[in-house]
Amino acid sequence: MRARWRPTPTVSRYLLQGAFWTVFALGHSWALATPWLLAMRMVIIAWDTTLLLDTMPARLHSRVYSLHTATYGIVGRASLAITALVMAWAGPRAVAVGPGIGSILVGGTWWVRGRH
Repeated sequence: MRARWRPTPTVSRYLLQGAFWTVFALGHSWALATPWLLAMRMVIIAWDTTLLLDTMPARLHSRVYSLHTATYGIVGRASLAITALVMAWAGPRAVAVGPGIGSILVGGTWWVRGRH
């Protein structure tokens, strides 16, 4: 009998991130939405940094982390510009809900396919 597959921490965190982001995006006030955004950020930033540093030799941690952080900053600025253009076209709610649903779909796909 084949062992039942369980989601890895990575899959679980992407599903959780997507759920938190979607709840944040659907919030009707900043007071209710902000805790969900903070929860999502704590889940995914801590996890992707841990995964990144786990795959690197300890002697490279500071260099890799610096490059990772700088890249996030650069991509973040480009992303804001693109997001502003899409938001003007599709509206803020559609732009905010999209990434949450996308994350849930990616995590769900990994879960169904039994991937890490």
